[in-house]
Amino acid sequence: MQPSFTVGDTWEYRNYQIGTGAVNRTWVEVVTQTGDGFVRIRRTDSTGQPASEENITVSDIYNWPLFVGKTWTQPIARSGNTVGRMDIVVEGWESVSTAAGTFEAVRLKNAFEIPEGAFRQVVWYAPAVRHIVRLYYLDKAGVPEQGTELTRFAVHGR
Repeated sequence: MQPSFTVGDTWEYRNYQIGTGAVNRTWVEVVTQTGDGFVRIRRTDSTGQPASEENITVSDIYNWPLFVGKTWTQPIARSGNTVGRMDIVVEGWESVSTAAGTFEAVRLKNAFEIPEGAFRQVVWYAPAVRHIVRLYYLDKAGVPEQGTELTRFAVHGR
């Protein structure tokens, strides 16, 4: 089911090295505006400084509804220009534990092709959180080398 968002919905993340657990960075994402089919999200770094703010078309986050075996390709755009593509496969449902709790999440595998090269990631999206709860960046052999996980969240209606 396509998620709905409310101004003030918040997700906190940490990015870390797999194996050592060394934290690379932390950030917070907050919904600052919603509209007809879009959401505006502001990202701030661990010091509270704004890192980015963008409008996201909710239907573009994923190709809703998500079900096991579904595949699709999404264009990757920068400044309104298509610069690459992302191939996505819905692999299954799993129980995922993070610092923010344990969630039933759908596992997606993403393969990116952009001017800087090709890379892959595995993403766990939890409908109860309306956002990603874990993400692994894979090396060329398909082994996780970096991780991102939800550390805290607050969404309306939960």
